[in-house]
Amino acid sequence: MYDIQRFFFDCSFAQALTFGRESITLKRGPNPVRRKEIISSAGITGDDCVLEIGPGIGTMTQYLAEHAGKVVAVEIDTNLLPILDETLKGYSNVTVINSDILKLDMNQLVDEYNDGRPIKVVANLPYYITTPIIMGLFESNVPIDNITV
Repeated sequence: MYDIQRFFFDCSFAQALTFGRESITLKRGPNPVRRKEIISSAGITGDDCVLEIGPGIGTMTQYLAEHAGKVVAVEIDTNLLPILDETLKGYSNVTVINSDILKLDMNQLVDEYNDGRPIKVVANLPYYITTPIIMGLFESNVPIDNITV
C-alpha cells in the first residue's frame, strides 16, 4: 500500500485555506528533488530570464530565483499576491505580474524584461489550460529558448 504522506511529498497537491470569508486554494510546487530536475532539464543558469506561469504560493519561484538571473512570474489569482509578496520578499530578481497569461503581450514582456532575447518558460499548469497557453506562446512568435511544463 502506498504511503499517503509519501504521495503528498512526491507530487504537487492543492490545499484549501480559509482567510476570513474567502477560501482560496494554494498549490504547492514540486518537491525538492523534482525542482532540481526542472532546473536541470530547463538548463537554467544565472544568465537566463525565466517566465514562470502560475507561481501559486512561490515555492518553485524561490528555487528559480536562486538559479536564474531574472524571474518573471505571472499569476492570475489576486488572492495569492500577498502570499507571493511575503514568500518572495528576499528575491530582488523576481517580478510578479498579476495577469492572465493568455491576455499578456508576450513580445512586450520579453522586450521589457529580457531585451528581446529568448526566455525560458517554466509552468505548473492545470491540464485544461496547458494547450491554450503553449499554443499562445508559439503563436505570439516570442523568442523562447525552451518550455518546461
